Amino acid sequence: MKLRFSIIIVHFNGFERLNNLIKGLLSDISDNDRIIVVDNNSSDNSIKLIKKKYPNNKIHFIENKFNRGYSVAANQGIFYQDSEYVLVCNNDIITEKGTLNKLESLFIKFPETAMISGQLVDSKNHMSSTASGAFTFLSNLDGIDKIARIKQSKKTTESFVDNLRGACLAVRRKAIDQVGGYNEKFFFYFEDTEWCMRLRNKGWKILFSTSIQVFHEGGGSTSKYFLKSRIEFMRSRIYLCQITFSKPQLICLMLWNVPKLFLDWIYYFLCSSLSLYTKRKYTDKFLERSLVICWLCIGMPKSWGLPKNYSEG
Repeated sequence: MKLRFSIIIVHFNGFERLNNLIKGLLSDISDNDRIIVVDNNSSDNSIKLIKKKYPNNKIHFIENKFNRGYSVAANQGIFYQDSEYVLVCNNDIITEKGTLNKLESLFIKFPETAMISGQLVDSKNHMSSTASGAFTFLSNLDGIDKIARIKQSKKTTESFVDNLRGACLAVRRKAIDQVGGYNEKFFFYFEDTEWCMRLRNKGWKILFSTSIQVFHEGGGSTSKYFLKSRIEFMRSRIYLCQITFSKPQLICLMLWNVPKLFLDWIYYFLCSSLSLYTKRKYTDKFLERSLVICWLCIGMPKSWGLPKNYSEG
């Protein structure tokens, strides 16, 4: 019998995060579901500890010898076993009991839907940004992009959206068979946006449901690499622009966004200086802009960004 859900967890370090997620999932899965943990060469012994704690044939492990990035690792799990649906998870989430049944019901109710996410909720029980508008030329004009954003209000019913944040994504296997998995040229960031775009281009719909809540710690792995992660974010954003927009549009974006970046740098430098560097939000923004400007000026070296021993699950 074909599996119902393959639950893919991309993992790098953090035993407690992974343990909390698996503990919740094991109380929710049926005999027809499987958990697949894809480890990007963790250095903290977390996989060994998880194997010892859960000697369970419902959990499969794929252990990479080096960090292959989020997209590659997720695809390893997605194509490891055949199933009706896949659920791709960060290792810093916790799902509610009944989540899998709710997702299955929504896929049945909306047969034109390829991807579903519930509402992400942070550690303070505040709703996090989960759904967003389309990745367009206007949305990439820094400073003007707010005009193009869809305001996400509190909803009580399901709604179709353009993009979903990739912390916990349920995807229909039939749609994956048609468009493929993640674009593996994205090491980290924007891989979810690009996947949503391909699905919508093939006529599939993307569903956001507030009837499902997913608790998401967020930044558990990236805080240690904050500045380097900003380079990775910019690299992925530039690549997505390159494969999405025409050359004239790319030139316009460069002519607008690069001067805007320098103006931001001046603004945050002044704010940091006037506050005597006591306001961390200004200092972080100043350092972030400084690093991105340096990276751009020296030709966007591939060696800059997240190190090879890093990936957030």
